[in-house]
Order: sequence, then structure tokens, then C-alpha cells
Amino acid sequence: MYDRQIIVGITTWIAGIVAVAVALILPLGYYAVSYQHITGSLETEAELTSHIVTDLINSNPELWQFEQLRLEELLARQMRVSHPETRRILDRQNRLVAESVAPLQSPLITRRFNLMDAGAPAGTLEISSSLFPLLLRSSFVALFGLTCGVVIFVTLRVLPLRAVEQAEKSLRKSEEELTVKVAQLEAALVTVKQLEGIIPICMYCKKIRDDKESWQQLEEYISGHSEAHFSHGICPECY
Repeated sequence: MYDRQIIVGITTWIAGIVAVAVALILPLGYYAVSYQHITGSLETEAELTSHIVTDLINSNPELWQFEQLRLEELLARQMRVSHPETRRILDRQNRLVAESVAPLQSPLITRRFNLMDAGAPAGTLEISSSLFPLLLRSSFVALFGLTCGVVIFVTLRVLPLRAVEQAEKSLRKSEEELTVKVAQLEAALVTVKQLEGIIPICMYCKKIRDDKESWQQLEEYISGHSEAHFSHGICPECY
């Protein structure tokens, strides 16, 4: 019983650790990979857009802040159409110059790049994207991971213990059969008497000397030390 409790405890711990690991690794891994992808794409778009706006600034360094329509047209160009973004251009005093706004749910992730004019900062490009879709997808992955964790826990927790119970039943049955066999053998040994060793016998009268140094007829000695019985008759030669 004590050994079984140890096995149950160890199996429960192993099943719990594996289940928790699966339930956590799936959503966390998915979130980490997706987050890296989103940030990488956002930084790439911000860098490319900043280069385009920088070229516009360099072509008209004095009046570029007043080309709002053209700037908004540049900001509206997105590489990832399926991912809404909010883009803003700010001057050196952080005043809004132009923007392309999309409805975004918090939390937001934002990347900024400097807009240069002949090597000197002329403003800032700011691009923001929502992390809400990623969090929503990660929650579904977490739900799937939790389901997998529960299935793994039940599998690792139940199947080994079921195998142990079956092994215990088989061992218990074998022990019972062995006990019956031993009892039968002991009963057989009790009823069986064997004559063995050297038996002192008189060479004339054929009496046998027992352990008490008394002499017994051959028939009495054999009957007392075995299950054999005698029936008397006359052999042809003696007849």
C-alpha cells in the first residue's frame, strides 16, 4: 500500500508538470513568435515609410510641413493591409503634421523613426498597431493548450495507475494460486512416508531394528513407516 502511494504521488507529479508545461508553452510560444513577427514587420514598415518621408523633406526642407495631403497619402500606403495601423508625423516640437488613423483597440505597440533633413532630425514618424488580435488568438491557443494539458494529465495519471492495478491483481492472483499449491504440497508431504537410509535387519529372522533399539517384524516396521499394507499368502516355492 505504501509503495502504491509513492507511485501515485510520483505519477501525479510527473503528469502535472508535463500538463502545466504543455498548457504554458503553447500560448507563450505562440505569443512570443507572433509578437516578434509583428514588431519586425512594424519596424520594417516604419523604416521604409521614414525613408520615403525623408526624401520628401529633403526635396522641400522649408515647406514640407505644409504638404499635409501628400504626407497623408504616403502614410496611407500600408504593406500589411489586413493589419490596421495608425501613422503620425510629428515635427521637432512634437506637433502633429499629418496622420492616417485607424480604429485600434488597446493595448498598442508603437515604433518611432526619426525623419532627417540633411543629417539633422526634422521630425518623427510614429506607427502604432494593436496587440488585441494577437492576445485574442493567444487566448484561443491557451484554451487549446489547457485542453491538451488536461488530456495529457489524465492520460499520464490514469493509464500507469491502471497498469499498476492490473499488475497488482495479477500478482495477488499468482500469490493465491501459489499459496494453494504450497498448502496442497504440504498436505501431500504429511500423508507421504518414505523409507530411506540404511535399515538394520536380522539376516536370520528378518526382523528390523528401529530407532528405539527394539526389533520388529518386517511387516510391522514397513506398515509403521509407510502407507503400505500387507496381505499374507504362500508363494509357490514355499507351498
